Amino acid sequence: MSNFTDHQIEALRALFTLWPNERMTVVGASALACYMEMKWRRTQDLDVAVLLAVEDASEDLANVSGWQRHPSKEHEWLTPDDVKVDIIPVAPKHLARGRIKWPKTDVEMSLVGFRLAFDHSEPTSIAPDVMVHVAPVPVITVLKMAAYLDRPSERQRDLEDLAYILEEYLQHDADDRYSKDIFELGLTYEETSSYVLGKKVGALINQTEKDLVLAFLAKLQDEGEPLSTQARMASLGPPGWHRDPDQLLQRIAAFKLGVDNQSR
Repeated sequence: MSNFTDHQIEALRALFTLWPNERMTVVGASALACYMEMKWRRTQDLDVAVLLAVEDASEDLANVSGWQRHPSKEHEWLTPDDVKVDIIPVAPKHLARGRIKWPKTDVEMSLVGFRLAFDHSEPTSIAPDVMVHVAPVPVITVLKMAAYLDRPSERQRDLEDLAYILEEYLQHDADDRYSKDIFELGLTYEETSSYVLGKKVGALINQTEKDLVLAFLAKLQDEGEPLSTQARMASLGPPGWHRDPDQLLQRIAAFKLGVDNQSR
């Protein structure tokens, strides 16, 4: 399942050595690439969540040889191999609050969904001496929705990733495409990926996380929304969406149906 580059593995090895007893989970596009081909884009970056207080994580990282912190982004580090690593420290008190404030810049960030990253990540051996946990696609989906709602002007890549996740979550020959409930609901072949993903998400999320998912979907379904989220996501999605933007609304409706059916 691992799809990490040599430089990414070296970065994760450094973090594994730094925090051998702390729970870490790889999230973001690098985690997504472990499960999907991601033909639409490539990334050399890493996003890692760790169960630590932000002050402790910052102090530890400052002592890693060759790692440099971004001058204005407290979460961003650069390794000697030029791998950009976003480190998200998630202390239990911040996780319960649902937000973190970076101490030097006072920038706040949503932590809604990170509970899922720790509770449902999958152990993955990326080298003989390195075992990491990787968030699965349904968890990444929630985290990307949260990231977009948190900073919509900065998170265009999350819209792009979400578009392709909805469209390509299921393999073409996946058994889930032909399940009984899909037949009974009369879903089209093209809607099944979004629907099954919605069911997976619905089975994991609590009410707070469901409220966030529904808030994101509401933005997509509102043509008059000031940030034009619907139009932007349609333009960033698969080529078929460019020719027929209604395909986005069909996928969103199927996804929401899956969430609702599973979370009742």
